[in-house]
Amino acid sequence: MSAPTRPGIRPSTEALRAALERDLIEWADDISLRLVWADLLQIDGDPLGRLIVLDHFGETHPSVRAEAEVLREQLRARLEIPDDREFTLRWERGFVHTLELRPEGGDPKRWTKRIHEALARPALRFLECLHVIVDDADASGWMGSILTSTSHSTLRELHVGSPPRLRERPSGTYERGREHRSHESSGESLSLGRFPRLRWASSGGELVRLACVEGTSETRKHYVERLARRPLTSRNRTSLIRAIWDRSSVVQAAAFKTIGELGPQAAFVLGDLELLLQAPFGSSDPRQAQALQALAAIGPLSAGALPGVIAGSLGLIVGRKAPRAGRSELPPFENEARCIAFLAWLCTLGRAGRPALKTVDQLLASKPNTITAEMRSRAKSARKALLTE
Repeated sequence: MSAPTRPGIRPSTEALRAALERDLIEWADDISLRLVWADLLQIDGDPLGRLIVLDHFGETHPSVRAEAEVLREQLRARLEIPDDREFTLRWERGFVHTLELRPEGGDPKRWTKRIHEALARPALRFLECLHVIVDDADASGWMGSILTSTSHSTLRELHVGSPPRLRERPSGTYERGREHRSHESSGESLSLGRFPRLRWASSGGELVRLACVEGTSETRKHYVERLARRPLTSRNRTSLIRAIWDRSSVVQAAAFKTIGELGPQAAFVLGDLELLLQAPFGSSDPRQAQALQALAAIGPLSAGALPGVIAGSLGLIVGRKAPRAGRSELPPFENEARCIAFLAWLCTLGRAGRPALKTVDQLLASKPNTITAEMRSRAKSARKALLTE
């Protein structure tokens, strides 16, 4: 947070407002700060504060939404709300949360200029998501143009394609049966400068690898390892998330090490860990075991990821094979490290891990030649933890 004022000196609302506005950028993940800022604005008689409050409560109290819309229209000129027909705006807490663009033909560079102008408007000050709806085949060109010709201090997600959302992990060594597509020109070379809080960018549905910091893989590795001892600002959180998807396995390993040191404080990476635990799995891919170990370090806060992991648990811990028809036991295991990491994670969840009890029972019912002694021991420990009241 911003440095406190000197004892005995009461800061003006203007000074508090300036300090809080810096915090709103530095700690963009703390949405509650927006309401504190709204209170200061209302003290100064600024109607924008009222709009922020109305939008906030309008999420759960529909009766105030009409008043919010009237006030938003009154502030249209001040907020410079884009009225381009190709733009669709979704509002949250007084500002545009998502900007959607449906370009009707034309050169991406020309459209990028319009995007750049829109991003600079007050209404988009705290924009979090930018969606550009174009054919997947054209997405790469659009992505490169946007990343290199625009900037924004709070944007967290950028998706270009149809539909404009993240649909698959980045292509690479471990993603089997996938065409290798490089986004080096638009992603790997992008440092934190232009988009310091951009955690996910997808081109044609595929996650783009974004550089966590400039420099060699060794430089990036040391930078990521130091994040465990730094304040978890939104910028530093973004750096850790980007490191998970770095092209260098050395940097990826450093990211998992840092997550392990942070423990429950690293819960903000859960979405990325869940993505790593989605099929397909390469037989030699170490990242699934690392992701499960990270979930164990985060502990009970990671319980929300369990349903998705269970849905693909057979593929996760035993490979692509499945039990033979009419048989309940599991086939021989292809990746013992993943299975052990999975069971260790269940032990940290306790009762919250009970949805996985059936999988654990299947492990214990396996024949001796299909499960190692350590796996059986870990499964017993996991079962005991799941049934503990």
